[in-house]
Amino acid sequence: MNLNLTLKKISKPFWSMSEQLCTPIVYFVLTPFLISINEATYGHWGVLVTIATFAQVINLSITAVTPRTVSTLSGKNIYTYMSRTLQIILVMGSLSILICTISLFITEDTGLVYLLFASAAIITSQDLDNLYSNTLKGLQHFRESSVIELITRILWGLFIYIGVNYGNDIILITVMAYVFKMLVKIFIINCFLIARLKVEQEFKVYPFHDLKNKLLEIKNSKWMWVQMIGGLAIGAGDRFLVTSQFSTEALVNYLPLIQLSRIVFTIASSGSQVLLPYIANKVSTNNFNVTDVTKILFITSLLSAIPSICLIIVNHHILEIWLGSDYANLNSTTLIYLTTASLFLAMLSPLHFVLLGLQFDRFLAIVNIVAGGFYFLMAFYLIRFGIESLAFAKIIYPLIQSVYIIKYIQIIIHKNKAITKIEY
Repeated sequence: MNLNLTLKKISKPFWSMSEQLCTPIVYFVLTPFLISINEATYGHWGVLVTIATFAQVINLSITAVTPRTVSTLSGKNIYTYMSRTLQIILVMGSLSILICTISLFITEDTGLVYLLFASAAIITSQDLDNLYSNTLKGLQHFRESSVIELITRILWGLFIYIGVNYGNDIILITVMAYVFKMLVKIFIINCFLIARLKVEQEFKVYPFHDLKNKLLEIKNSKWMWVQMIGGLAIGAGDRFLVTSQFSTEALVNYLPLIQLSRIVFTIASSGSQVLLPYIANKVSTNNFNVTDVTKILFITSLLSAIPSICLIIVNHHILEIWLGSDYANLNSTTLIYLTTASLFLAMLSPLHFVLLGLQFDRFLAIVNIVAGGFYFLMAFYLIRFGIESLAFAKIIYPLIQSVYIIKYIQIIIHKNKAITKIEY
């Protein structure tokens, strides 16, 4: 095999991993600094970065399917798709602002209204960011996407660091950081796409222009939206329960553990994201080979276990170095439970992206909404016994997700049949 081609294939998971690691690493660096400034400041910041994860769910997950859609398009069609998606995001953002404005006449809690406006701005900015990043992934430009994310995420972190040093409104500072990051990323990626695709951008931002295709795009993302609601239960549900059942101080104590377990999950799973556009492209050209994909799945699933196992072994030492011995002694067991859940989730991640590339959207949606529902109910019951029990409950989610394996076995059994079905 050609050496350059081999290196190119190997580099795709590396660049995908690098991109996904940017965010948790910047969080990791900012955490001790923000806690040292003020625990309330860190708590408010933690709430806002959690809200940013809602972006794709609030905007109907239309950007979540972008890599798969773009992988089947070319040239001017890519800009047509991006223009349509951008308009949907802007309309949803406008509706969010309208809802926030109406809330001014419903409640006298100005702090809540301020947080709602901030949330609307962050969600819209983040999903515009997602649209451009995922377009590059769909084109399989993982290196460029990773480098751009690295640059803009570091600028985002510096913006917050400098802002906190010279101001005390962490909500406004965080909103401005998200908007700044989004604008820089859009500018860089637009320049890259125009140069690479040799097509001038033709965005027509009219809400009712091409309405039929906009509605079709929303329809095509409905199962992804259901799936992401299920994922949101494990991604943010525990933080909501900790805050509601205990206090903001408890959330401040819990967030660093989530961030650390998230880093090892990201290391393990992010490389698997290259499978989505790869599989989607193979399916669209009728070149899907179940034997080759099975080999890739086996290897990537085994490799995905390594980071989590390492953290389980050295978790106490890392916590001690990062946030002190007292914090490590109190939270080491909780981190082990969280990392164990991340271990199982990471091992199933390659299979998840393969099934997504094969367009088993409805199946994935049903599995994830059921898993999310069971997890949240169990977490709601177990939280009365403490945060350790809440962390232990996270293992339920990947256990239910393990039905992915049964689905893939069915694909292997029927491997002689062409896989061209779209489950919308």
